[in-house]
Amino acid sequence: MNFESIIPIIQSYWIQIVIIVLLALLIKNIKAIILATAVVFLISYFGFLDFSNVDFSGIIEQVNYLIGGIEWQKLLVR
Repeated sequence: MNFESIIPIIQSYWIQIVIIVLLALLIKNIKAIILATAVVFLISYFGFLDFSNVDFSGIIEQVNYLIGGIEWQKLLVR
C-alpha cells in the first residue's frame, strides 16, 4: 500500500476519521475506540451518516459550547 492509495480513502472518509479522532480524545480507552470506529463505519456504510449537506458551523459551535461548559463545571467543582 503506497501513499497515493491512502489519499482517496482520506478524501471519502474524512468526517468519519474526524469523529473517530474526537471520540478517541474524549474516551482514551482502546476497546471503546475500536468499538466507536466500527460503529461509525457501519453507520456510514448503511447511509445513516450522510454529511453531504449538513451545516458544520452550527455543529462545531454546539460542541465548543458543550466543551466550554464542561470545563467551567470542572473549574467550579475544584
